[in-house]
Amino acid sequence: MRPKSNEKDQMWEHILFSQGTDADFTQRVMQGLEGVEMDYSRQSSHKRSKRNRQTRRVFTAAAAASVIVIGGSLLAWKQPHLIHHVMSIFSPQPQGNEETVPPEFKAWEERKEWSWLDDYERSKPLGLVQKPNIKVEDKGYSFEIVNVMLDSSRLVINAKQLGPDGSELQSPLEDGGLQVTDLEGNVVASLARGINMMDGMEEYVFLFDKTVPDQILVTGNPEYIRESVNNEETGRFERKKVEVNWNFQFQIDMTRAKKLQTRDVLQAEYTTPDGLEMSMEQMIRTPNGIRLDMNFKLTDELAQKTTADWGSDLHIWYHLETDTSQEKLYFGDGIGRSMAKIMMLQSVNKENGTLPWSETWYTAQVPPETKKIRFVLDGYSLPVKEEATVQIDTKKLKQAPVEFEDNGDRITISGASVEQDTESNDNVLRLHAKGFYKNKVTRDEWLALDGNGKEYPVEIEGMGSENEDGAEWEMDFVMKGISPELSELTLKRTVVDKKFTEVNWAVDLPSYTNLPWENK
Repeated sequence: MRPKSNEKDQMWEHILFSQGTDADFTQRVMQGLEGVEMDYSRQSSHKRSKRNRQTRRVFTAAAAASVIVIGGSLLAWKQPHLIHHVMSIFSPQPQGNEETVPPEFKAWEERKEWSWLDDYERSKPLGLVQKPNIKVEDKGYSFEIVNVMLDSSRLVINAKQLGPDGSELQSPLEDGGLQVTDLEGNVVASLARGINMMDGMEEYVFLFDKTVPDQILVTGNPEYIRESVNNEETGRFERKKVEVNWNFQFQIDMTRAKKLQTRDVLQAEYTTPDGLEMSMEQMIRTPNGIRLDMNFKLTDELAQKTTADWGSDLHIWYHLETDTSQEKLYFGDGIGRSMAKIMMLQSVNKENGTLPWSETWYTAQVPPETKKIRFVLDGYSLPVKEEATVQIDTKKLKQAPVEFEDNGDRITISGASVEQDTESNDNVLRLHAKGFYKNKVTRDEWLALDGNGKEYPVEIEGMGSENEDGAEWEMDFVMKGISPELSELTLKRTVVDKKFTEVNWAVDLPSYTNLPWENK
């Protein structure tokens, strides 16, 4: 009943602000955006595959971005001019830097904390930045690699992508077309989610698997690319396929990068009281950051309760206690928490049911030289199948609002209205509600039933503000195809995006004696 998250979805779900918000955060954002127009022709690809159950469009004023739109409007935040405008409301003016950054990367200096500039400045003196001189062009569409930043943990390909009129292409390779392999053609790195916010540039981030070969091949072989175009009939922008020849290949020597690392195998394991199994696999230190790899798996009992795509819906909250910061560093989605610099795209291994997980922290928060790091699990959220219902009589709602309570969530439904869908001409019933959510909101699922047991899909449209205790919401439950004469129905929640906080797991991560890149 909601959009199904997939790897491409996760790739574009960039979090705008890594630090928690202060009291007047939302007000400053909205004031700062007065008069700023949205340019939908510059949207990136953020497609949602549809289910036959429920879709939702929701807004939340929360820690990461004040307003988050699920179901399509996250596209707006892939527009660099809007991102830079919002970030300028909060970021201090840049200080003078030495002229060590190429002209293409001057935008990084303006927002150093949100860019790859720190990685570039750390990598360049160590010989971990390469310029492969790759530029391909076909039918006026061009792809040019500005540089490649590498270490034994990740590969960052910085590319310019332009259309025939010289305009920037937004995510033309959303359907694939780049591969990192060994010399025999075996894939050795997977596309990951990272910073990607610079005008005129796109950064493709690949995470290496456990074994990094001495020599790798980067291959471009897309069958087509995507371009945002205006459909004059519908008045909407669409992602058009364009067949181009963007084939290229180049080789990278990884031997030096492999020497500039420390890699520790980890064996810490924990199972939560509700049945989520966790195991730490490895920790990698490179000049550009510290990466932690873990695996997650469900016990048989928990697996029976979760949805089929639980891997993309699992969210972990944790904090780090380090010797380089006097404060605890909180990570995950929510108030006062940061997102990692690089995150693996979550996908369950179908052979063994294991979900690989990897995060690399910003060097400004957790420098690779940090000796003492303690990982502390704070909790997690996971959609689980638990049913709860409430009876609705639309004719009596104004005089007698209905209360829905389940798993700590409280929703008051106080009104109803009927309208007509402009596209299908179907009748649309809206139930108007307010509520407090102890759990997460965006991944729960609902349906409606009439007196004969016929089911109707439910969409939820709403907005809310989050605090440490939960979230306050104003929302509409939207049902299409219901007869305007129908007044009595049952509203049922079938899946709750449940928060689990009864956890107790802390791990002291390995330290080091010396680092191979020091004094180089």
